[in-house]
Amino acid sequence: EVTLKHSGSLFMYAGNRGGAYSKNSFGNIYTAVGIFVLGRLFREAWGREAPKMQAEFNDCLEKNRISVSMELVTAVLGDHGQRPKDDYAVITAVTEFGHGKPQFYSTPELIKFCRAWRLPTNHVWLFSTRKSATSFFVAYDALCEEGTATPVCKVLGKIADISVPGSKDHVIVQGEILEGLVARIVSRESSVQMGVLRDFRQRSLDGGDSDLGPSLREICAANRS
Repeated sequence: EVTLKHSGSLFMYAGNRGGAYSKNSFGNIYTAVGIFVLGRLFREAWGREAPKMQAEFNDCLEKNRISVSMELVTAVLGDHGQRPKDDYAVITAVTEFGHGKPQFYSTPELIKFCRAWRLPTNHVWLFSTRKSATSFFVAYDALCEEGTATPVCKVLGKIADISVPGSKDHVIVQGEILEGLVARIVSRESSVQMGVLRDFRQRSLDGGDSDLGPSLREICAANRS
């Protein structure tokens, strides 16, 4: 399984009571920015229903002891290779802590969770055969030095057995400079579950055209000392 590495900072969120964490700490500028971006994502996704849905989301996290990890990409916390075109986040992991060993959601489970709450997901490619997996490593060797987002995504789309587009397009929100790829081994069940998700349409964003208020960059620029 292969995903894009969006260039940002790890941000973890577990609801109002569970807290927000980044840079091995809490209550810092990274967590403040993360909470702002998350709230803006809810307004973008749910429009007028955003306050209600975000409150329900917080309740869901706290009742089920869930922590959501995401790549927080902004232009106000330092640049990572290329200044992103937008300030956003992409969900990278969902973990249920329960009362024992933490349980990490599989990628299909993560995508279902994100689509239920209209949270941003990453582009995922699945290589389920020896032939396609070999093709991936050959392509990686050829593209790793100079590959940018558009040609890399195009090549992976051609050789992958299953491709599930993300709700955030790297080229649109981040740009062409690609920090890297994340590859990991997953169970064979993923091919069946991912196949279902591939054919399942994502929900439209209710607040995409509405006034979301001042952007993060505008707020930071206005308060720059």
